[in-house]
Amino acid sequence: MGCTGCRGEQAAPGGAGHGAPGALDGACPQCGLDAFVRNHYFTGKMMGAGEFQTESRYHGDKQRHHNLRLHGAGVVCGLKAHQHESPDCRSRFLVVEPGSALDCCGHEILVTAPEIVDLGRHRELLRGTHDGRLHTLALCLAYRECPTDEVPLLYDECGCDDTQCAPNHILESFAFHLQVDPPLPDAQLLAAAARGALSASNRHAATGFVASAEGGRVALVDPGDASRVLLLDPQRRALKLAGLQAPARALAVSANGKWVFVAQAPEGSATTGRLRVFRGDDLTEVTPRSGNAANWNVPDAPATAAVTLAASNDRLYAYNGANGKLYFWATDATRGIADGTAPAAHLLATGLGELRVEPANGAAHALGPPAAGQRQIRRYVLPATPAASAIAPTVLAATTTPNALAAGVVGSPAKGLLAAASADDQRAYLIDPTAGSVAAQVDFDHPPLAIGLLSAADGSTWLHALLDAGGVFYVQAALLRVSGSTLQVDVAAARLAGNGPNLAVVLADEGRAAHVHTGALAEGDCADHLCKQLEACPGCSEPDCLHLATIANYRPGMPLLDLPVAVDDLAQGRARIDNRSGRRLLASTATLQSWLQCLQLKGGVPGPAGPGGPAGPTGPGIDRVIVNWLPAGSAGTANLDTVTRELTLGIPGGEDGLDGFGIDAVAASFVDPPAAGSATLVDQPAPSRNKKLVLVIPKGANGTSGVDGFGIDAVAVSFVAPPAAGSATLVDQPAPNRNKKLVLVIPKGIDGIDGKDGVGLEKDLVQLREIGWRHNQATAQLDEIDLAGSRMPALWVRFTAPVFFADHGSQFLSPQVLRVLVPETRRQRYPTLVDQVRGLMTDELGRVCECPLSGIVLPAERAGPGILKPVPTSYSDVWAFVPSQAARKLLVDAASLRVELHGDFVIDERCRAVDVEYARAELPSGDRPHGFDHGIQGGVFTSWTWINRDLPDLGVGPTGKRTDLNKAKVAELATVPGISATLAAAIVKDRGQNGPYADVDDLNRRLKLCEVLFAAMRDALSV
Repeated sequence: MGCTGCRGEQAAPGGAGHGAPGALDGACPQCGLDAFVRNHYFTGKMMGAGEFQTESRYHGDKQRHHNLRLHGAGVVCGLKAHQHESPDCRSRFLVVEPGSALDCCGHEILVTAPEIVDLGRHRELLRGTHDGRLHTLALCLAYRECPTDEVPLLYDECGCDDTQCAPNHILESFAFHLQVDPPLPDAQLLAAAARGALSASNRHAATGFVASAEGGRVALVDPGDASRVLLLDPQRRALKLAGLQAPARALAVSANGKWVFVAQAPEGSATTGRLRVFRGDDLTEVTPRSGNAANWNVPDAPATAAVTLAASNDRLYAYNGANGKLYFWATDATRGIADGTAPAAHLLATGLGELRVEPANGAAHALGPPAAGQRQIRRYVLPATPAASAIAPTVLAATTTPNALAAGVVGSPAKGLLAAASADDQRAYLIDPTAGSVAAQVDFDHPPLAIGLLSAADGSTWLHALLDAGGVFYVQAALLRVSGSTLQVDVAAARLAGNGPNLAVVLADEGRAAHVHTGALAEGDCADHLCKQLEACPGCSEPDCLHLATIANYRPGMPLLDLPVAVDDLAQGRARIDNRSGRRLLASTATLQSWLQCLQLKGGVPGPAGPGGPAGPTGPGIDRVIVNWLPAGSAGTANLDTVTRELTLGIPGGEDGLDGFGIDAVAASFVDPPAAGSATLVDQPAPSRNKKLVLVIPKGANGTSGVDGFGIDAVAVSFVAPPAAGSATLVDQPAPNRNKKLVLVIPKGIDGIDGKDGVGLEKDLVQLREIGWRHNQATAQLDEIDLAGSRMPALWVRFTAPVFFADHGSQFLSPQVLRVLVPETRRQRYPTLVDQVRGLMTDELGRVCECPLSGIVLPAERAGPGILKPVPTSYSDVWAFVPSQAARKLLVDAASLRVELHGDFVIDERCRAVDVEYARAELPSGDRPHGFDHGIQGGVFTSWTWINRDLPDLGVGPTGKRTDLNKAKVAELATVPGISATLAAAIVKDRGQNGPYADVDDLNRRLKLCEVLFAAMRDALSV
């Protein structure tokens, strides 16, 4: 096994590199794998070249077998192709970045440095692209073994020549291949939104061209099974499937892509077919309302009749070949077909072929019935008249027999265009339907079977044709552009689509297309992919060429540029390098793990819809709707009365933002000094709701001598529209009073824009429901968790629903989401204020440090009073912190425990953080009323407690040194923690009116104190 050398068309950059761009020739090792043979070593064994070759072959074949069977083939990473950094070199060279790949034989291909690939002078490009057509180039990477380091053979003493030298090493290298107009890639490798599809079948007649559905998806009848409708999404590599109760006879998509219409053959004993309507985004079926099913039938269409569907912007058309009638329905925005009326009908002619509707004006074109062995193209104005004007043969040669039609638009502004394909002529005629003349023609490499027109937003239009070369199918495209009054045509080379008889091809922008393996895509059970390994092992007979990049619409001399595509690329003579279309990526284990973790957090991807169930009973329907507006913030209601068939809705109103209102009125009054003046803004009543400026102005007082000082006795106000400036002027009044007049010019106010309601709190977040200790109080004893038969203390939290802890700290006994901290040094507890002051004066420690305890956090459940047990799930409503053996004593002996719960990293099943911001001073409370179903994601919940133990006598025990609740005066009671001066006065008053307290708890019963405050004062009181 080996090859004679690595021959290329140019030297590798920088000397004898192993990349050798353009090295496309040379034999390479085949893919065959035999039984593995390895050396058997023993003392004295003769080791020659054959033994070492066996050793090398054994390890190489084992590695190839591992790569091929367990990983497959494709690009592992890197190997991105991009334009050359020098503009002058871009018409000839492109650059491939380093990376790695596996070919279909399991060979590892490693590119360690950027490689410059010479495409402009490649022999395949020079040989196959100088025909004036647009071409598609595919850059591929292939494995090569290159003999290197020639050395003389030992038995020769005369030097080194071609017969007495041998390579000392074999370099595992690579070479670049160039394919001109390669076969179409698989649809899953298209990496583009679908714009339409072409299909052929020997099983049914629902074939030909179909426009795309909503969201870059394409719907078509399975070429191999007329009872299945497929919705393909090549950009997202997704498929949806809808089953039919009878074979499909025609399929059409609405102009906006929202509806997929299928004409189905009669079911069972029925005598006429019916229409099925599906949504274009997910293929869910829409059914007619009760009593209206007959209106969704194709009248007088028995099982043997030919049915053709077509859709315009506002109509759905169905042609019945049995009676020559054209039926049409009005489309509906919510149900696809408007309910309530039977379809209208016009008589056309029997035996018509394809029916296509012009998007611009709704006129229809059909292939007329054969006459003297030929077909004509007939044009109908719909639905005004059943009469037809024949376009053919007046504008086509008398010998031309069209067999396929396509209708569309071209240019900007859009102009109607009709394409008629003739298999006999191997040609498509591009017809101006208004003038009734041929504007241009397209010559194909093989007879056309079906054609379609796809228009882009830039005014360009692509004509796609499915060609039949004796059961081998090709796809050929042509770019149509309007220059002045001339229709220009750029024809692309044909590309192999596959062998017949049943085939589907997805079409995309820029003339791209991809082959659909419907059998592989339409399998319902994903487990079938695993079962395929029972049939055969993957592999190939010879090494293949790994696809790296696609260059579409290429002509010689074009510069090779990076994406994105520009509108005028072809007009300016530019080609683009596409690294996505056709490239098969081979995901690493790390990438797959990341992918699966992402799917796990997102809850997975919904599977395809199951088969429809039996029809349910007829619903009561709705005859009347009553709407009641509710106050903002209240819950909405909906109630259906099945007797009166009235739907009553309660809809909460919105909350307006605050308007900003200006000043549109002024009132002034005068007071005698020394009364103070004032200026007040008063709200005006609705509807203006502007402000009124009310002025109180002190009058001026005359002086006793000298020049009199005059006050203000009059005010004049005028309003101007903004942005004019305001002013205030004092004007002398005439004698005798000679006081001043205040002249005000005030800009009118402009109403502010209503503010939008804020997003506010979120609804139905998971909340913290319960904790397994007493907050801010002594906890008599911690609950225990049963771990492998041993009881361990645990601090636990409980939520309102199962949650997931995004925390790997427990693997290292250092939890981060649920942490328990204890003081570094054991502290003494001081329950009264006097004791706290005494402790402050005698404390020898200058600081208190808290340290987290080691342990693990486990999902658990309550197994009984005081008992928990772990549960083998990743979601649970109870999570417990279990300290390590060494941390148990620290936990019990600590003067206090601080528990922190970081809610940002506690995730519910909808990937939302839980709301733990509910504890401020007492539990439960916080940023919403208790039980309110709105909250905020995340936050930090903090609580503290201590394990109850015997305390030293600090003067608050039964010795009488506690404050006597029935004897203490107001001032003495106010020194007790938690008792304010107001509460102390209330205690004394209550004691005088209702008698002494029976015990300390009687105080809480009578005055209904805050739970937190009562806990603070309880240990310091007695009776």
